[in-house]
Amino acid sequence: CFAPVCRRSHWLGYVVVTVLLAIPYVLNILWRHQEYLDIPTYLLHLPMHWIACWTYQKADTVWAPIATLAIFNFGTSLMALI
Repeated sequence: CFAPVCRRSHWLGYVVVTVLLAIPYVLNILWRHQEYLDIPTYLLHLPMHWIACWTYQKADTVWAPIATLAIFNFGTSLMALI
């Protein structure tokens, strides 16, 4: 969702990512009422997705955000094991 919108306006791409990333969390809050889990998870994921969008914007290749999110997921997995 970021790439097509980013071509028109860089800041609008970040807004679209923010809104689209929030949709599953909002639906989960409405159905399961787990705000205490969903809001912190959303706030954790949002900056990493912004960083992934920024790396896409700088590298102009899809592999940059894939690597960014893979490294983030690997790091959080290691932290979960400790």
